[in-house]
Amino acid sequence: MIAVDENGDTLLHRAADYGATRCIQLLLERGAELDVRDAEGRTPLILACEERSEESVDALLAAGPSVDAVAADGTTALNVAIRFGDTDTVEKLLTAGARAEGPDGDFAPFETAIRWGAKESLALLEKRGGVPALAAANLNARLRDVVNSGATESSAMLLELGADPSDVGDSVGESKISAITIAEIMNEDRPGSYQNIVDLLKSYRGQKAKR
Repeated sequence: MIAVDENGDTLLHRAADYGATRCIQLLLERGAELDVRDAEGRTPLILACEERSEESVDALLAAGPSVDAVAADGTTALNVAIRFGDTDTVEKLLTAGARAEGPDGDFAPFETAIRWGAKESLALLEKRGGVPALAAANLNARLRDVVNSGATESSAMLLELGADPSDVGDSVGESKISAITIAEIMNEDRPGSYQNIVDLLKSYRGQKAKR
């Protein structure tokens, strides 16, 4: 039973999109393919996570889908839930067997959590071994990137993981450029927009000096 519209959506995709749990159940009972893909390679579960439809997620998980299915753009249901800060769904997916370490590269759940400042999701991943033991240089390089992008929460998360704001891999001559220097330069270029990160890094430096 695969009826596809002009967008590549099946009836099951539509039901997942609208949170129509009874329709989901009926379609599955009548033979609908649980992990069918739309034109973008998304399964109904991935679409339900994108639409933040908790009812659809619950109904689909009850049927035992492939929780680690990967869409054409490389994302998974877990990536989507982390990106939207949907902690309940993240926990449900992990409980259903989603791999906390996920695929390598930009779509690793850890990378998604850092990029989007999803602190609660990161804690859930850590409980299940999804936070890699990164070398200091890797943490510091990530800190440089998130400071550059103005991501305060992501910066705070990396500091908690052990990133060193005094050594983020950049230098002028023989002098290292700290994360605070980067944030201050960006704040001068875009007045006020990086102030929260400047304050965060200065506070961290002050706390570290007291230890």
